[in-house]
Amino acid sequence: MARAAKNVMSFPMSEQARRLMRNRVLDTLHLLRPKVLRDATSRQLFDWQVRLATGEMASPADVAARQLERLKALAAFAAREAPYWRERLHIQDIAAAQTLPEALAAIPVLTRADLRDHPGALRSENLPPRTQLAPQRSSSGSTGMVVAVDTTNVAIVWQSVLTFRTQLWAGRDLEASIAVIRRYPKGKAELPDGLIAPHWAPPGVFPFPTGPAFHLTTLNNSIADQWDWLARMQPTYLMTYPSVIRALAERARALGRRLPSLKAITTVGEQVDPDLRAMAVRYLDAPISDIYSSEEAGVMALQCPMCPSYHVQAEALILEVVDDDGLPCAPGEPGRVVVTPLHNYAMPLFRYEIGDYAEMGEPCACGRGLPVLTRILGRRRNMLVLPNGGKFWPSFGARALQKIVPMREHQFRQIAPNVIEALLVTEAPVTPEQEEEMRGILARGLPVPFDIQIRCVAEIPRPASGKHEEFVSLLDQRPTG
Repeated sequence: MARAAKNVMSFPMSEQARRLMRNRVLDTLHLLRPKVLRDATSRQLFDWQVRLATGEMASPADVAARQLERLKALAAFAAREAPYWRERLHIQDIAAAQTLPEALAAIPVLTRADLRDHPGALRSENLPPRTQLAPQRSSSGSTGMVVAVDTTNVAIVWQSVLTFRTQLWAGRDLEASIAVIRRYPKGKAELPDGLIAPHWAPPGVFPFPTGPAFHLTTLNNSIADQWDWLARMQPTYLMTYPSVIRALAERARALGRRLPSLKAITTVGEQVDPDLRAMAVRYLDAPISDIYSSEEAGVMALQCPMCPSYHVQAEALILEVVDDDGLPCAPGEPGRVVVTPLHNYAMPLFRYEIGDYAEMGEPCACGRGLPVLTRILGRRRNMLVLPNGGKFWPSFGARALQKIVPMREHQFRQIAPNVIEALLVTEAPVTPEQEEEMRGILARGLPVPFDIQIRCVAEIPRPASGKHEEFVSLLDQRPTG
């Protein structure tokens, strides 16, 4: 996930260049069309992708107008079918709204606690024609509050379509091989070979033949195990968590060699910063494309094909960044992420506060009219709480620490109002002099003095989701009021 607003492309781009960029995706689809499976569903999914590619260069005003139309339809349905929204939606104001911001202003923010406490009332009593319930999606509970969302076959199809778009935007050769390293259930995708599939995903995602996919669980597999497995499988592409990429890059640096087959990386589930992007290119010779997603809303934003900023997937959801009063933040101003999935009629979620913080950006120079996110900052618990009660998004300069003591993994934790603990998994013992030098680096990145405690450990346990957070505040950050 991008960390700096300066990543936004600010140079002008001609209309011809925009057309060429759009045509690159359309040209790829043109080459893929003869390979599409002959059944009606596959052809329909493929044509859907072509329509998306054709429309993604629409103006921001046109994108917002389409979102407003879908929002009004969903609100009318929810006011009729979902008891929770029947009591809370000012449907006349929404229906009369002339702009998307005007309609959103008439809808209250839905919190995670609301979702947890009112699942029955949020469920629709009836579904639209040709819509069926699909398996529930539940969050990993990284915020300390597990929630579950009912969904439908239509919403699932949208996620499949966006998964396809992810690879199109990243310019992947779908006939090549891909490796996927993530946490799988115990007993699945384990060594020595992991799980080998003949296709990247089922035809419901890629409606044509693809190259093979190799799957490996992170459960009980060290980075050395993962490295050796990748060396045996020789994938062209790799999809995994950013923390795994960081560890693999460190291993490549330590070994003095790369994974020769690897050409590009897709990351998901954690933050991506500029240092990690640089490490992936320097040590793995593979650039990163990132996906911003959640269990509740699915794919929310994809990295722009031309820069590290992200495009909100506006055809599938509305994403806002708002302040503490629920009002829109200006571009570059950090705020809370609230989302409105537009195709889940089983449990409509309007302005759902997902628990993340981000920054909106100005329209992208690539020409896509889809809204822009310049930074995705993480969860509330990823904010440092200052002794005076203020909040700060920390950057600890882990790359500089690496020059002092080679590390396989690290995590910084705020364990008291004035105490930060640095957990380090190092390749060699750390001397008192090295500890003092590292404290100096960490202190320079903080706005006020902290007691910095450095602790070397054998491993840093991961949560059940398998995701890793570079910084976690263990202080109570529940919103007041």
